[in-house]
Amino acid sequence: MASTPNQTDLRFANEEVSQLLDKIPQGVVTRVVLKSPVYKGDILSALQHCNIAHFSCHGIVDPLNPSNSSLLLSDWETNPLTGIHLTGAFQMAGFPQTIGTLWQVDDERSGVVSQVVWDTMLNPDGTVHFDKAAEGLHHAVRALRDQTRRIEGMEKKFPDQPMVWAPFIHMGI
Repeated sequence: MASTPNQTDLRFANEEVSQLLDKIPQGVVTRVVLKSPVYKGDILSALQHCNIAHFSCHGIVDPLNPSNSSLLLSDWETNPLTGIHLTGAFQMAGFPQTIGTLWQVDDERSGVVSQVVWDTMLNPDGTVHFDKAAEGLHHAVRALRDQTRRIEGMEKKFPDQPMVWAPFIHMGI
């Protein structure tokens, strides 16, 4: 969801979704693509009919009251989609594996992480190996960490920036 009321636009959200849809052949999984505006009811309804959910949108974490953490949908100010921790909440809702973040991340970098995870999970015939989600996240985070240690045109490696790569987590089996 590239545009969310009272939030800055996510410049790379639509590109992330387009690239993902291009990777997965038609017929391999049932696709439900929700375009803005997207409301809490839309998400809850769509989640009943899918085994994969990919969100490219804003979210907030409330460290003082984690149950107030939420995805920022079109109606987030009046009808928030909340959970103690959104990654864990989706796992409790029935998704055996979930990938999320512990804090706010850069829109472009989250898209890159997403692409590496999906590249790892997808076979050439388009079938999805869900058991490779954690491996894909591992590769993505390692690559992101290595990128933060380099400056273009310089051979020297610099100290990494864990605030950039450390928030990505995998939960599940």
